[in-house]
Amino acid sequence: MAPATGRKGECMGTTQLRLAANTEFGIRRTSIILLLILLVVGLCSALHAVSKPFWYDEVCTVILCRLPSASAVWKALGNAADSNPPFFYLILRLTRHLVPADHLGYRLPSILGFLGTISCIYVILSRRVDQLSALVGATFVLCTPLASFAYEARPYALMLGCISAAMLAWQRTDDSKLYSLLLTLAMAAAVSVHYYAVLVWPAFVIAEASVWVFKRRFRIGAWAALVVSALALLFFASSYSISPVLRPTFLGAYQHRPTLSRARLALQCRRLLGWTFAVGISAIFLYLGIAETELLVWSGQRQPKESALPIEEQVLILMLLWLPIIAFVAATVSHGGMKDRYMLPTVLGGALAVGYLTSKVPTLLRNCCWCFC
Repeated sequence: MAPATGRKGECMGTTQLRLAANTEFGIRRTSIILLLILLVVGLCSALHAVSKPFWYDEVCTVILCRLPSASAVWKALGNAADSNPPFFYLILRLTRHLVPADHLGYRLPSILGFLGTISCIYVILSRRVDQLSALVGATFVLCTPLASFAYEARPYALMLGCISAAMLAWQRTDDSKLYSLLLTLAMAAAVSVHYYAVLVWPAFVIAEASVWVFKRRFRIGAWAALVVSALALLFFASSYSISPVLRPTFLGAYQHRPTLSRARLALQCRRLLGWTFAVGISAIFLYLGIAETELLVWSGQRQPKESALPIEEQVLILMLLWLPIIAFVAATVSHGGMKDRYMLPTVLGGALAVGYLTSKVPTLLRNCCWCFC
């Protein structure tokens, strides 16, 4: 019996080593696939940037960036020459000096912001789900309207890159104080390139509040980061009138009034899905979250498993998914303007939800997916 036991222990040890090797191999393989995707997306975006002529809004961007000084840009924006913060134009002026070609130089920040968004979504998901599911969630961004803004001289892709970096830092706030600093900088940068990045603040605030409500923890670092980063918007507001979108004197001529149809467009995936996507994803997401929570309660566990999605991240995903409704209410109350691209941060909630739900697909089906990779 002793030799049999030894052989059994040896077999178990060999199996564990094989599983560990397979996991390491899967991580390496997924990382390589992600790098290849980023390379292809970056190359395709650069080719689009070089070949695509500037359209009207981009022409406004180029004109402002070509002004002789930063103070001239600031003054022009104070006279409602465009509707973005001055920091965005300063970034484009810098990249234009680094890259002599106009079309690529002015569009490079959007390309980098789009690639950063994909990377951050993958890193965020890889902490909670397997690498394949994280890759699915990250590449879901390619199927959304955000992909069409990856090579435009406008701030939307860059704004989402900053917001996704803020989400990554927020997820890891407990790991180090440096992440609280990164959260502050990323959130401040987001609102410094586009004013409507402020719409994500309610999502972060409610998600952080859920940590205190459900876990009885007050994370001073996260709260301080959210408060301090909001000062960037107050800085611009105190310096000059923010934008024609928010200024009553321009609202009479502004065509983009808040409507539910515009909110629906922000939820669409390649113009195929709207409210159906938000409702379906939210319903499945809530069902799995409630079922997992009940399982933890019945098993007597106070803390979720490491692989489970924490309650605060569930709240953040749902808040981002329904951010267009928040935007619609805010724009209606404030009599402001509303475009579907202002609500693009909802794409981040969709990507995280898709990645998480993919991890719940039966193991057999996921193995089949690996075979075809």
